[in-house]
Amino acid sequence: MHQLVKVTLKSKGLVNKMNKDKINNLIPEAINALETTKIVKNGKIETAFNGYISSFGASVIQTGLLASVAKFENQNSSTESDRPKLMKAILYLLTGENKTEKGALLKYIIENQKNNPRLQSEIEEAAIALKLTMRIFEFENKEEEENK
Repeated sequence: MHQLVKVTLKSKGLVNKMNKDKINNLIPEAINALETTKIVKNGKIETAFNGYISSFGASVIQTGLLASVAKFENQNSSTESDRPKLMKAILYLLTGENKTEKGALLKYIIENQKNNPRLQSEIEEAAIALKLTMRIFEFENKEEEENK
């Protein structure tokens, strides 16, 4: 497709139509992913997850998919120990399975990226669906809840 046509279509929102449809179709399954991976507890999501999902998207843009996933699956930081749950939720949206082994999404990407040229887009769509779906639930600050 000619570059000018691509830019014009993109500016009119026509290139991303399929992505929007895909994201909308993922939202019901994203609810299951959030509940299955225990991101949602008693109908609430810890406020930190909103920041985690936002920073994941920015990280993918800045450092690339593999580096971002490796960083988010790392549980070394005690303050961000729940971040790997987001990667499990993304993997759940991609595979329909709740894989609990450490580094499962990174392993999945390495094994499938050559056979699936859309894999990064699919992961980005899953992350967006999760971010949108999180808005359905009430957010709570973990520290405030512990002090009650």
